[in-house]
Amino acid sequence: GLWAQLRLQEAGGGLRAAGDSVTLSCRGAGFRFDSYDIWWYRQPVGGSLEWVSFISA
Repeated sequence: GLWAQLRLQEAGGGLRAAGDSVTLSCRGAGFRFDSYDIWWYRQPVGGSLEWVSFISA
C-alpha cells in the first residue's frame, strides 16, 4: 500500500485578552484543502474546546 504524510501548520493562535481580535491561518501539505471540511476550535485556559469556525469543502 501507499502511505501519505499529511501536515497542517496553524498560525495566529495564542493567548489574547478578552475582546481582542485574531487572524488565524492554516497551511497544509500532502492533501487538497478543497477535499476536506475545515473546523476551527479554541480552548480557553482551564476550559473545554469551543467551536469557532467551519469552512465547507
